[in-house]
Amino acid sequence: MFFIENRFSKILSISYRNKNSLNSVENEEKNLTFAKGFSVTTILYCIGAMAIMGSINSGLTGDDKILNIKAVLDGATAIVFASIYGIGTIFSAFSALIYQGLFFLFARQIKDFLTPNAITDLNFLGGIMICGLGINVVLKNIKVANMLPSIFIPIIVEIFVHFFGHLF
Repeated sequence: MFFIENRFSKILSISYRNKNSLNSVENEEKNLTFAKGFSVTTILYCIGAMAIMGSINSGLTGDDKILNIKAVLDGATAIVFASIYGIGTIFSAFSALIYQGLFFLFARQIKDFLTPNAITDLNFLGGIMICGLGINVVLKNIKVANMLPSIFIPIIVEIFVHFFGHLF
């Protein structure tokens, strides 16, 4: 009888250990799902012409059209990603707020150094990039991310002219 009880308790403890292992695997999977959802949606919401140009345009001119359109698009994708990845998707909103807020504050700070022509040039470049995003949906041949550094060329030129224009 003792032998059977000993075997039975070993079987139960193995079963108990397996149950704990499964629970820990499920908890790790939930943590990985949170991290994956946070990282995937943060990258999706923060990298792109609309995130940068919308924030800069809002900071320079007070026009929030691009950010409003981006908010609707991000909201629709957030519903899908939340169903896949869970709550990690919601926390990516904080990183997007910080990221876009920094561009907004940067634009507010340099607004005094830029002429209306430089602001027009920035809007023109941003419009080209956003058109590139639309064309990319159909053709997938335009690398819009490679165009992002061009946003800063009018800013650099205008600041250079502002400080060193009197030398020429």
